[in-house]
Amino acid sequence: MRPTTQQLRSAAIILLVLLLSVLALAQAPPSIQFFMPNGTYPPRELRFEMAIDNGRVETFFTDSKGKFLLTRLLGLKPDAEYRITVIGDGASFDTTTLSFKEYGVYYIPIYLKPLSSRPTPPAKLVDLAEFDAQVPVEAKQAYEDAIHSFNEGKSEEATRGLEHALEIYPNYFRALNDLGVIYMKMSRLDDASRVFERASKIAPRVTRTSLPCAVGGI
Repeated sequence: MRPTTQQLRSAAIILLVLLLSVLALAQAPPSIQFFMPNGTYPPRELRFEMAIDNGRVETFFTDSKGKFLLTRLLGLKPDAEYRITVIGDGASFDTTTLSFKEYGVYYIPIYLKPLSSRPTPPAKLVDLAEFDAQVPVEAKQAYEDAIHSFNEGKSEEATRGLEHALEIYPNYFRALNDLGVIYMKMSRLDDASRVFERASKIAPRVTRTSLPCAVGGI
């Protein structure tokens, strides 16, 4: 049974659509799509390095959704092997690498590696009033007398006064901090290190150099 004219036309249309689809696919540049470790799009542009098998290394940026097109305008070529490297941000993903060949590849999904360890929270400024609120009155008075002695040039008397304040209240952070600074000014570095170590155990996320200090920083 010979096909009808309508059947021939339908077949021709289907072949044309398939041909156009193949041509469009062949002309469309391959694309890379980055994903966060949980499978979502990145919340910002990503910076990455791409190395080609001829030794050339270039730095590129994705769009705001983590997509990047491998266009000829960038000097990229077919049938070449590429290696992608994304440096981890230390907060949401680790450094990720992937190698592939462009020839015959039109979509390259890259899932960023999850962090191998939890990020360390940065040091922050802390209101010393939070630490002073629980300090006994006797310890505060010993501290003030010690600072007064230091301002008069009596360093030894000041250290004895601060040590006395710490005998009354061992977790007196301000006294520990200022005693460490005075020890450093007196070149008693071992004593200063010992005192600062005690202070860091009380407030591990506070850096000494970020704190106000009655005797001045170093």
